[in-house]
Amino acid sequence: MDVALVAYIGSGLALWSSGVDGDIPDDMFTNGVDVVRGLAQHGDRAGVEGLVAGVVGEIWQEWRNSRRKRQVLVSHLEHLPELIAAHRPSSSTITSAIAEARRIRRNGGSVELVAHRVASDIILGARTTGELTARELDETLCFFLLSRLMSSLLARNDTLLAMRAAFDATFGRAPRAAANGNAAETSESLPPPATSAVQPVQADAVSSDSVAANCSSNIIDGTVAHVAETFVVPVQALQFASSRMAALGGGMPGAEELEETASLLADLATRIAAAPPEALLAVVAEALERGAITEIDDLLADGEAAASHANTVPLDETARAAMNFETVQCTFTQPMAWRIMRAQFAELTSEWLSAARHFAYARTMVPPGARQLCGPLLKRQAGALVSHGIHHHEEKVLIEAAQVYAEAGGFLSETQAPLEWAQAHVDLGHLMLVLGEREIRPERFLAAALHFKPAVDVFSRLHELDRWAQAQIGLAHALKRTGEFQGDVVTLGDAAFAFRAALGRLTKDRSPQDWADAQLGLGETLVRIAEETGEPETLAKAVPALKAALAQPRETVPSLDVTSAQAALGRAYVSLDAHQQDDILLQDAISLLESALASGSRALSHSELAVIEQVRGTALWSLGERRSSLHMLEDAMRAKLNAVELHEQLGELGVAGRLREDLDDLSSAIERMAHRGQRGALNPEYEDARSA
Repeated sequence: MDVALVAYIGSGLALWSSGVDGDIPDDMFTNGVDVVRGLAQHGDRAGVEGLVAGVVGEIWQEWRNSRRKRQVLVSHLEHLPELIAAHRPSSSTITSAIAEARRIRRNGGSVELVAHRVASDIILGARTTGELTARELDETLCFFLLSRLMSSLLARNDTLLAMRAAFDATFGRAPRAAANGNAAETSESLPPPATSAVQPVQADAVSSDSVAANCSSNIIDGTVAHVAETFVVPVQALQFASSRMAALGGGMPGAEELEETASLLADLATRIAAAPPEALLAVVAEALERGAITEIDDLLADGEAAASHANTVPLDETARAAMNFETVQCTFTQPMAWRIMRAQFAELTSEWLSAARHFAYARTMVPPGARQLCGPLLKRQAGALVSHGIHHHEEKVLIEAAQVYAEAGGFLSETQAPLEWAQAHVDLGHLMLVLGEREIRPERFLAAALHFKPAVDVFSRLHELDRWAQAQIGLAHALKRTGEFQGDVVTLGDAAFAFRAALGRLTKDRSPQDWADAQLGLGETLVRIAEETGEPETLAKAVPALKAALAQPRETVPSLDVTSAQAALGRAYVSLDAHQQDDILLQDAISLLESALASGSRALSHSELAVIEQVRGTALWSLGERRSSLHMLEDAMRAKLNAVELHEQLGELGVAGRLREDLDDLSSAIERMAHRGQRGALNPEYEDARSA
């Protein structure tokens, strides 16, 4: 696998090089491994090794999320260099891609759409010649690997130019011209070429597992240290918490998740510092500082037992903020304070059920005259249950959380604590959205809208504009999902209005995640409206919103639903093609839909898969007929058959029946093309499909 990975990256480097100023000399390098070895030997060894580590690290992390078997990856990696060499786009196409990627990167955007087009050209060539079928390769997986490789390389264009300059200097070749035609700009931006002799890199010594692990480890360690310094929390404790999150989630947490954990850790440290100065608290603080997490719960339990006979402790402003008590002014008992610290510690270590139990027990310890504490404690209990239910896919726990949120509402008053009351409705609205998606129950989305709406009104009245925008996005999502289930254009229009209203407040610099989420939601909503009404003007408004969401760098918006964005933009392009008859639109649509299918960012539901396969089949059918490609028509048949099967599994027999009528027409088109001499006989698979 090590050699296969290096050969795969080397073939991409050779492809990139063809767009700069001619290929790397063929007499020196005959395959991808030679490209990597030669660039290291005759150029910048450290740069090449860093490049390989970075690309492997990015691809490996996404590969882990895809849940495919290792041997499947190896077999595809072994074939991809040959496909790239046989079907690589022209040098001018690569030059244009590099130039476009440079412009996008300067503006802080993502180069994924550019990479999709390059990968799509290669896939289309291999599909037309039948090589994918002959080699028994998964087309969506090939597209995923090619697009990720090109995306990684195009995002490192300046680094690659520096490496190529060092290589050319060794052989006295002229400096590379800039891909965008500005040679002076490129040469000024490059560091001096390497002058020291460099030994050839040994490809066999590069372990994909170790490279990816070291790369990920270094990145996460650096991020942990930075976040710990920013939030002034013990780095060892944050490292333990992040490792715990990784063990539960199957991957290292992103910067946003680390910041949330660091905030929780800071809250706990604040509470420890605010408690009475006792020897036991000093021991707890010391254990937290050195990251001895496993000792702390026992110490906190001892503290609670020792404080069971103590007096009350003031809940000062700092401690109230740590508990999210925005308006509570009261006192609480020392045992209750220790129990709350135990709950916060359980949250920190992702033991959410334990946290929920601790918050529930703390509520039983609330003094008779401090009823106002019950609402915030119930909210924290419900929040812990939600975290457990989402991470462990336990719907019963999520339903329990909804009941606890409802109970919390009985202790919160819109007149006395409007912000807490409104935030409780927002939290419950988000939970209804999650339950609606998991249970496939549209009434959950309607319930979510009924919770978001009063929160929007309260935040607007109190001029809490950031909270208002976030509640507005929640309301828009609830209306969007309700309209999608009902096929109701009016409700979808209300959702689009709500998304636009939120975007009127948000900016991509100040709130990049919310801004991108709103752009994606607006784009998806407009695509669905256009599919219901057939209005091309609505599609024209959807495309910029979806492109804006996808253009955001992943490090800025790590939780953006890229899969949904790609699928929605692909659907928009297919619908636009019905009005414009544009082959490029269809090719881009196929690329986006296949990328969504291959993406490891999240698992697709059966309903989403059915829609993507159905639209992908339509795009392949249209493009196949225009290009007289029997292979495309056969791929269209395969996609439509997948969609039929999925719709039947969902019980959507009416949709499945209409698709079977499409299959009859598609079978006839394949037969006509075969009889025109494209192929001597039909594939039995399609004869069987037609007879079915």
